[in-house]
Amino acid sequence: MTHEVRYEDEGLRLWSSRELLVAAWFEAPTLERMREVARIGKALGSETGAGAAFANVIVSGVPRFSDDVREEGIRIARERTFRRGSCHVVLATGLGGAAARAFMSMVLLVGRRALGARAAPTKVFGDIGEAGAWLAAILDESWTATEVRELLRASAHRVPPQ
Repeated sequence: MTHEVRYEDEGLRLWSSRELLVAAWFEAPTLERMREVARIGKALGSETGAGAAFANVIVSGVPRFSDDVREEGIRIARERTFRRGSCHVVLATGLGGAAARAFMSMVLLVGRRALGARAAPTKVFGDIGEAGAWLAAILDESWTATEVRELLRASAHRVPPQ
């Protein structure tokens, strides 16, 4: 599966493959990193014509979410940056994982309230296998659940997909 590295630093890696943008977080998000997600998501949506989908993989990081980061997450949801849909896979455990799940749930709830029926499908997961199957079902039929799972696993381990 071919992919393109769109952005990478010590805390975030953004890969794209066809219409799917995958974010792997190794540190808590910053406003600058959230803006990169939005910028690249919009660009990918324009490139594909039909919009982009998003897989957000939270691998690790200290659970700190500033007000600016919260607002940027809500803005991304309200602007339908990922109108094909998104999944959020929280692999972090303990307090960090609980905080990440709470943050994602809040952003998704606010976004859904603002958009109502226009909201893209989105779901939070704790398992790559379940997330991959769910996301493959909302992508076009050229994707298989196995392909999506492999891309998510590779991103979580910083290993480029084959």
